[in-house]
Amino acid sequence: MHIYLIGFMAVGKTTFGKRLAKALSMPFLDTDNLIEQRTNNSIERLFIEKGEEAFREIEAHVLRNLPNEKPHVIATGGGLPCYHDNMLFMKNEGLTVYLKAEPAFIFSRLVRAKRPRPLVKGLKGDELLQFITRKLTERIPFYAQSEVVIELPEKSDESLVNTVVLAYKR
Repeated sequence: MHIYLIGFMAVGKTTFGKRLAKALSMPFLDTDNLIEQRTNNSIERLFIEKGEEAFREIEAHVLRNLPNEKPHVIATGGGLPCYHDNMLFMKNEGLTVYLKAEPAFIFSRLVRAKRPRPLVKGLKGDELLQFITRKLTERIPFYAQSEVVIELPEKSDESLVNTVVLAYKR
C-alpha cells in the first residue's frame, strides 16, 4: 500500500516524503520528477509547450503506472488529486495524506522557492496571494478527501512522521 502525500505547491511534500520514506524504510517517489524523467522535459516546459490539460493527462498516466511491487511514499504535484479521478485512484491504492497549509504559509514558501512553478510564474505580492487563495479554495474539496490531514506548520517533523506512520500501520 502506497502513501500519497497531497497538498498545494510548496508545502514540503517532497522534503517530508523523503523523511517519511526513511522512517518507514520505503522507497520515495515524486510524481513531478517521474514526469520530467519520462518526458525528458521540465514541468515548466511541458506547461509551455503542451498546456495544462495535456500535462494533467501525462500526470494521470504516470500516477497509474507507478511501481507496484512494493509500497512507496509518493509526493504528488499540487494539482494531481483534482483531475482524472486521481484522488479516487489514490484512495483505492493506498493511504492519502493531506499536508494542509494556509495561504499565507504557502505564499511565504513560494516567495523563497528556488524551483520555478509554472502556475505562478510572474505573479508577485497580492496577485500571488490571491492566486494561492483562489486555487486552494478550488482544490480543498479534493484534498479534504484524504484519510489523514496534517496541519502545517504547527507540528515538528518528528510529530508529522509519527502521525503518518501510526495511520499507515493501522
